[in-house]
Amino acid sequence: MTEITMGPRIRETNPELIRLFIMGGFSEFTVTSLKSHKWVSFRVVKSKNWAHMYHVQSLSGRGKYLYLTSIFNLEVKRYPTKVPSMPAGSTYEVFFKWLFRKIVIEKILPHNVLFDRSTRCCRCGGKLTNPKSIAHGMGKKCQFKVKG
Repeated sequence: MTEITMGPRIRETNPELIRLFIMGGFSEFTVTSLKSHKWVSFRVVKSKNWAHMYHVQSLSGRGKYLYLTSIFNLEVKRYPTKVPSMPAGSTYEVFFKWLFRKIVIEKILPHNVLFDRSTRCCRCGGKLTNPKSIAHGMGKKCQFKVKG
């Protein structure tokens, strides 16, 4: 299995924590199939212009994230865009829709996948160094902002 260096990863098994991480605002994670041992990395970024809108990117073979699809009010849908994109209907897009439905809607982690999240803050994307922040997936300042 080929590994692209993307920094340390934390294996996560709790579907609720994974859901919160994915919808944090700036999450990076890798999902590995236990059947095929293939992996794909995703980035989910909250839109700056639209409330409840997230853009999903997938890591290309060239080591760059490309637009894959969007999430609006928990519905995964592809919107026209001028930014570099993965092909519509790609295997990555189909897989992400399936994964999103399982984790976020049905609130289960499929038994045949491993979910590894980055050690960056899922809200702002900043590097996490504090062990408690790494365990939570969010920095202290962002945790305070979320808690209000």
